Amino acid sequence: VTFPSASDGGCGSSSYNGVDQTTPISNTNTGSGSSSAPSIAVTSVVGEMVTDAVGASGDPGAAGAGQTQYFSGSGNFDTAWGKGSYEAGAASVTMSWANSVSWAMAAGSLKAAGASASPVRLRRLALLGVG
Repeated sequence: VTFPSASDGGCGSSSYNGVDQTTPISNTNTGSGSSSAPSIAVTSVVGEMVTDAVGASGDPGAAGAGQTQYFSGSGNFDTAWGKGSYEAGAASVTMSWANSVSWAMAAGSLKAAGASASPVRLRRLALLGVG
């Protein structure tokens, strides 16, 4: 990635086991805002896992109820933040963060490989830097 000027930037990655290899993601959603706490809903089902990532102009705070945060990092002078979390699937899962900041967020529901097992997060990698 090449930034056109001095900028904060970041990326994150996570590995999962037990995810359907043909259709790994059943549903996705994205959103953004500037004066509200980050929040988007994702259609899912029991047995799937919903995972999200948020980028924000300040600390987006704690992950919402039922979510497990798995990465957090900030860039130059804490002005750029990235965080991610996951939560067990249900008919509709709202992924949210506590603080009102300028934000952009994406989330997806990971489809299980079989009827008897849910996806399991194995490891993560998050990088944040200043360009």
